[in-house]
Amino acid sequence: MTLDDLFRRIAEDEGAFTAWMQAVELPLRARLRSVSSEVDVEAIMQEALLRMWGIARSGRPLEGPDASLRLARAVLRNVVFEELRRLRRHGGPPADPWPEGDGIEIAGPAPEPPDPLLRRIILRCLEKVPGIPARAIRARIELGHLLPDREIAEGLRMKPNTFLQNIGRARKFLTQCLEENGVRLGEVWR
Repeated sequence: MTLDDLFRRIAEDEGAFTAWMQAVELPLRARLRSVSSEVDVEAIMQEALLRMWGIARSGRPLEGPDASLRLARAVLRNVVFEELRRLRRHGGPPADPWPEGDGIEIAGPAPEPPDPLLRRIILRCLEKVPGIPARAIRARIELGHLLPDREIAEGLRMKPNTFLQNIGRARKFLTQCLEENGVRLGEVWR
């Protein structure tokens, strides 16, 4: 089954979205590498995938090979530009972070099943995140697909910048914990 076949099935089968998302996540994250110091990669990914969910549920027809991945890249690009414009309001339009033909490879159509050991390690590391960063990352995980960071921060009685700083601290702690437990993050978070 191809990525586009999975994408077409999303309107009838929500599990198809999970499989499709697993197949495109790494190529999309790879595109964010060049802007990862300027934007919140997790928020960008969540917003782009949420938009793709809406497109899939609308039944919009796709044309051409790897159309769903090409559309996801375009959606991701738009989300990044929206965020860069918001961050650079007074500095003019942002430069294009992705030149044409960047050679990003397409993920295979059959994603590997989730790794139960990896899941246990991740959950264990999440439990070890201390204090306020733990509250922030848990709220992002639970609500990030529904609410923008600003609203999550308000719910936690934090300023948006403080919330994002705590997300960064939590991610740093998680990265260290995962690596100490033998998980090689490689290019996923960098």
